Order: sequence, then structure tokens, then C-alpha cells
Amino acid sequence: MALLPGDTDAEIGLAFVFEQKNQPHAALPLLEHVVADDPTNVLAHYRLSTVYHRLNRPDDAKREVAADKKYKDVKEKLRIVYKDMRLDTPSLEPDR
Repeated sequence: MALLPGDTDAEIGLAFVFEQKNQPHAALPLLEHVVADDPTNVLAHYRLSTVYHRLNRPDDAKREVAADKKYKDVKEKLRIVYKDMRLDTPSLEPDR
């Protein structure tokens, strides 16, 4: 099966299928590729942690869980900042 290069959603999806078929070795390179291309991809870190866990690599699994939490926290902080910016910015439309 061929994937479009750089299609992270497809790679994560295929990795999930491999996980469900009890083939974590096949899922591993897909998820490692996604994380290498986009280190902020929270879902990829989470899935990679589960694959490492299934492959009996607890240190790698812990590292991915930590990365997952780190990027979730960063994204939540950014969400709050953007929300605050929208609230603090006056409307550009004239009063009617």
C-alpha cells in the first residue's frame, strides 16, 4: 500500500490499523516518521507511546507520553492567548 508523502493523517491511520492487527513493528516507522516531520503532533506522540509500550520499550513510551503532555499544554496555552487576543481586539467594523 502506497501513501502520499507527507500525509500524516494517513500514516497515523495506517499505524492505528497495524496496532489493531497486533503489528506494532509495522506501526513504529510510520509514527516515528510523523513525529520527525511534525514534533508537535499530539496524536502521533500518543500513538507512538502505545506502540513503544506494546514493544516493551518503557523508557521510549514514557518519553512519548511526556512529549504528548508537553505539546497538549503548549497548544492549550496558545488557545487561551488567541482567545484573549480576540476579546481584547476591538471590532474593525464601524458601528451601525
